[in-house]
Amino acid sequence: VSVANILADWKMDYNTIIGGLLHDTVEDSDISIDQIKKQFGDDVAQMVDGVTKLGHIEFTNRQEKQAGNFMKLLLSVAQDLRVVMIKFADRLHNMKTLHYLSRLKQHRIAKETRDVYVPLAHRLGMASVKWELEDKVMATLHPKNHKEIKAKLKATKRQREKVIKQVITPIQNELTDFDLSVEIFGRPKSIFSIYGKMIKRNKTFE
Repeated sequence: VSVANILADWKMDYNTIIGGLLHDTVEDSDISIDQIKKQFGDDVAQMVDGVTKLGHIEFTNRQEKQAGNFMKLLLSVAQDLRVVMIKFADRLHNMKTLHYLSRLKQHRIAKETRDVYVPLAHRLGMASVKWELEDKVMATLHPKNHKEIKAKLKATKRQREKVIKQVITPIQNELTDFDLSVEIFGRPKSIFSIYGKMIKRNKTFE
């Protein structure tokens, strides 16, 4: 149900939501693709079959995990982008429920998400999904750093919003003078991205 709810939040079509609801029935029960086809039609059955096949993909080396290669592999197996969306919704749900698993499994799934799903979400233009996956990855692999950066972002929120407003206001006024109706807004970096730059540049949050 959780996967279907995520797909509904993403405004996916009816059949995709049904596909999300049934995505693991073939793997976890005695229900067959033919039974799903009879009950819900070809479209839903093909999506469930595609998700089932994607679940059997195993990576033999790091090169296969690269987003470009994985995207080609996904689309060759899925042949329908909606199958990929169901897979993303399933992965997001998995990341939200990692605390039920052993620490070893949590780290394995989080690393796979970091190496495969995050860059793939970026390539597909799924910014909000990318951010949410990154946040879950960071909280799992670097919980202490995640907590510290989150606290500092909260403490400096008002100050950052003030600076952004000071930058936006004159630009907005200039554009208004030219009769241009636009909306300008700041985009905060994700905790995952901030941490990555801190490590790369060997700097603290400040």
